[in-house]
Amino acid sequence: MTRFLVAVTPVTGHMLPTSVLVAELVRRGHDVAWYTGAAFRTLVEGSGAQWFPLRSGPDWSVTKPYDVVPELRTTRGVAQARTAFSKLFIDGAPPALADLGEIHAGFRAEVVLGNALSFAARWFSELHGVPHANIGTTVLGIYSRDTAPMGLGLPPWPGPIGRARNAVLTAAHRRIIFGPVSRHLDDVRSSVGLPRQGRDMVDTFATPYLYLQDTAESFEYPRSDLPPQVHFIGPLLTADRTLPKRPQWWDEATSGRPVVLVTQGTVTNVDDHLIGATLEALAGKDPLVIVAGADASLPLPDPLPSNVRIEGYVPMAALMPHVTAYVTNGGYGGVQRALAQGVPIVVAAGSEDKPEVAARVAWSGAGIRLPQRPSAAEMRRALEALDTDPHYRANGRRIADDMASHRPAEEGADLLEQLGRTHSPVIRGAWDGSSRPN
Repeated sequence: MTRFLVAVTPVTGHMLPTSVLVAELVRRGHDVAWYTGAAFRTLVEGSGAQWFPLRSGPDWSVTKPYDVVPELRTTRGVAQARTAFSKLFIDGAPPALADLGEIHAGFRAEVVLGNALSFAARWFSELHGVPHANIGTTVLGIYSRDTAPMGLGLPPWPGPIGRARNAVLTAAHRRIIFGPVSRHLDDVRSSVGLPRQGRDMVDTFATPYLYLQDTAESFEYPRSDLPPQVHFIGPLLTADRTLPKRPQWWDEATSGRPVVLVTQGTVTNVDDHLIGATLEALAGKDPLVIVAGADASLPLPDPLPSNVRIEGYVPMAALMPHVTAYVTNGGYGGVQRALAQGVPIVVAAGSEDKPEVAARVAWSGAGIRLPQRPSAAEMRRALEALDTDPHYRANGRRIADDMASHRPAEEGADLLEQLGRTHSPVIRGAWDGSSRPN
């Protein structure tokens, strides 16, 4: 039995896949302490873990990041990214580190599990000598000679010219975009008693012990320099919550009629343009259009087209096998769920990591990438292409088959158990014989 301390970013897209992994660890008899915001207490306790609240800093599971860091409202682009990394994630690490230390005093963690932006988990590992694993619940954002740096939304460009492009862009990314952030990271590290590293912030994302990537390898860009401790375990997908009753439109959606599911995710979901373009493109057409998770403030057509259904919550796991096309702003979890069913995708990427998700959808051939604010005509052409060109469905099926070859929760738990036994880096292909093979 191993004692795991979990501290991932308190956002739904990170918490849900982590809960699948935690539930498997608990099922195997391990003790799990999960440090996170109050909004996720039910999720944590439902997984079987013990919930520990955020005490020393703001709980932005119940407070919007814009309220924690008001500058995020007035900045855009690179300036906003720098502000978010510095003020939200790095400045939020010392109080979280203090909380983790208090939890550890009573719990005596043997492994800490975080994600790329949970700096407190990484620092806790260094200060207490506890091995540290990360779970990658969005695209793999580490630097590589074979890819452009994270945030640009550029697909791979093969050959020497592509590597030259990547080298130039990565150097600029390190020095110009994230140089000030990396220096600030060292300043804050120093304030909690850790040595300055002189490293780029992105270089700290892949812990040297173990990195669990929440997808199949066929969805990610190939990297000849992929760190050996990075493991693709397949998508960690949650089951649907129990609903009091099925939606009124359920029989329509499962009757064999074409179904287009459109959603703007759980974070950046207040722009009506994606939904509006989809509704206009499909008004009066045959597909049933289901709009999931629409913000209550979004202006919608009145009356709604007869083929449109609006739901605050949709049972995604049960519905996705009946979906013929998925329209999204690029939320990572929803894209993984669609890919797992081989559903072709239209992505009109929003902010955060979404342009990178959209670039991978297009690169993999599993869907079509549109501008962030597509016109109805652009949306109509994209959906018609998904329906008539077998290329998209064939690539979706290829990725779905790759995902189906994984047992995500079991593979992730196997690897974490190995880390707990050995306290040494868990390298691809190296199995210590004490658990199931990778």
